Amino acid sequence: MLRSFSMLLVGLGFLASVLPAHAGPYASYQGVTSGAPDNPIARSSFTTFESSVVNYSPSPGVGAGNQNDITGVASLGELYSPVPSPSGSNSPFNKLFAPQTGSEPNGSHDGSIVSSFNGNVNDPNDTYGFIGIDQPGSITLGFGPNKIVNGAGADFAVFENGFGFGGPTSLFAEMAYVEVSSDGINFARFPSISLNTAPTLVSGAFQGYDMTNVYDLAGKSAANWGTPFDLSELSTSPLVTGGLLNLSDVRYVRLVDVVGSGVINDASGNPISGIARDSLSNPILDNWITYDSAGFDYVGLNTGAVGLVNFAPVPEPGALVGGITGGLLLFSRRIMRRYARKPPLR
Repeated sequence: MLRSFSMLLVGLGFLASVLPAHAGPYASYQGVTSGAPDNPIARSSFTTFESSVVNYSPSPGVGAGNQNDITGVASLGELYSPVPSPSGSNSPFNKLFAPQTGSEPNGSHDGSIVSSFNGNVNDPNDTYGFIGIDQPGSITLGFGPNKIVNGAGADFAVFENGFGFGGPTSLFAEMAYVEVSSDGINFARFPSISLNTAPTLVSGAFQGYDMTNVYDLAGKSAANWGTPFDLSELSTSPLVTGGLLNLSDVRYVRLVDVVGSGVINDASGNPISGIARDSLSNPILDNWITYDSAGFDYVGLNTGAVGLVNFAPVPEPGALVGGITGGLLLFSRRIMRRYARKPPLR
């Protein structure tokens, strides 16, 4: 019990130390917002991106046509519900049941999962798994000959394909949590903020959300603008202080789809626990439920989704061994010269 309480204090201390001291405004979806701590970076500023897709795990139902993680778009999930509207015709529009079923499967969708929610948010084999709530999609990216290092300001930026919609600072946004790792096993998630409580505009399945209310979620920037991330914000993470994450040697970035539904209820009218929340426990809102290229869209390895700002080459194993061997040889020669200058013992 005492250990659990201590861990809770550590976690609260971590959040308090990394979340911005002010509540915004944060940056708009493109260009420069005066005073914002997270102004996006233009794609033209980058020359180096990820070198490999280590793992791609979309939520259930994403069709083959939207799983092109090399030369096209790879969607992470958040597809429409396969359950028909209980009232029959979907009028008035209800995003929980749109669009209507009847054309499955196709290039965008593998098919339908029709069993109802059973109360287990960890069961992917039901409607809620299909729309990502209990099985959000993710993609893990590697950087090959490079590693991301903690330098001045933003260390990398993440790109998606959102577009302005609903107001001067509002975006049709499909967002993702951002996590980093040194070993590909232990991942630390950037604490995030989402203060939106309603869309700025709704038009059928499209919603616009004010990005000046959003911080440290990938996808808050429009196409060709990268959302910046500063590794310094993770300096007090338990993984860093425990030696499991080296902020000067980040080899992997993982993007986890935000299922931005807000609070929703199951068939019995009870709130379900699997919805996405920010680091302050606010429900996150983004475009949900979407369809075709749904959820956060990875724009493909050939295009690049993670642009590197502060990075360094990873030493080749042979060069590392050579450096150690050379150092030992130099050390031994110095020892030999030192003893050669000593007078003989009498």
